[in-house]
Amino acid sequence: MLPRSTKLNHEGQITIPAEIREALDMHEGEELLVEQVDGRIVLRRAIDIARETAGALKQYRKATPVDPEEEDEAIERAIAEEYLASLRDE
Repeated sequence: MLPRSTKLNHEGQITIPAEIREALDMHEGEELLVEQVDGRIVLRRAIDIARETAGALKQYRKATPVDPEEEDEAIERAIAEEYLASLRDE
């Protein structure tokens, strides 16, 4: 896909071009991470953090039996939320 141009508005916001949103199946309200890497601005979906850290807290699971799939999702969501909160505090 060729690069697309977008403008920064007076509030510091940009619009991700429709072609890119559609190609990545992005929807309104999705949370994105913004990073500066080697002089570039990098955007990533916040959910990617949950995938990257999946299983990191398995040793902290409760002894109470629960649906393992629901528990995994809850742990991943908690990790992603904690990471996003730490970014906001910086």
